[in-house]
Amino acid sequence: MQVHPRTLRLPSRTGAPSHSGLSTGGPNGLQFRFSQGGCQTHQGPSEGGTAKLRRLRAMPVAHAPQCTVFKLFRLAGGRGSFATVKSFSVACIVAVAVGAASPVAVRAQGDAAAPAPAVDPSWLQVDTVTKTATFQLVAGLTGLNGALNFNGFRDGELTLTVPLGWAVVMHFRNHDGMLPHSAEIIPATHPLPTGPVAPAFPRAFTLRLDQGLISEQTDDIRFIADKGGSYLIFCGVPGHGAAGMWVRFEVSGSVRKPSLAATPAGKP
Repeated sequence: MQVHPRTLRLPSRTGAPSHSGLSTGGPNGLQFRFSQGGCQTHQGPSEGGTAKLRRLRAMPVAHAPQCTVFKLFRLAGGRGSFATVKSFSVACIVAVAVGAASPVAVRAQGDAAAPAPAVDPSWLQVDTVTKTATFQLVAGLTGLNGALNFNGFRDGELTLTVPLGWAVVMHFRNHDGMLPHSAEIIPATHPLPTGPVAPAFPRAFTLRLDQGLISEQTDDIRFIADKGGSYLIFCGVPGHGAAGMWVRFEVSGSVRKPSLAATPAGKP
């Protein structure tokens, strides 16, 4: 199917293209012209010149209302071609008029991945009397990995360790302004699953694992860490976890107190 180039307008933050004219409008919009094949732009943002796009891995994304005939792309920027465009430090949604086609994710070439943030001690609260570890789990906290991250970490760069037998409470919040996300505790397996699987502990998952919770929705995960071993905190929305949206969860009989630490990225 031939794709006719369209000029799209992107807002400074998130926003879905309207059905009429493929334009979101807004004073901070940037003009793009997309062509068929290779996901190349013929016209980039006027502030930053021409910006070439490269295709990342395919993954499901949330379709905006009235956009069933569009293919959605995810664009993350803030550097490279967009050095002068401060609004592109967050992810944006753009669309190309095509027939029914699966969504894919793209990002600007030359856009270096943002460094993972420092671990915030306030994310973890420890009650030694009740032996409860309470963790603030935030999906899409930063634009790292196209916002497919937990607390700004991806691919196991963050590890939560709790003593065997402790109660675990995870207050989940989806901070991503565009995509739905979920979370569950799963065994550390490779290759990573492409969607939700049976949780490693009873009740160790958020609502709507497959569909995900939309922006700023919350849910609580509560379970007893009664099996030692290595696990993952994994986004169950199809494609998200496999694209790097997971961090590590360890249950150990040799530690006396929960901890949260940055760890090297890698395979489970």
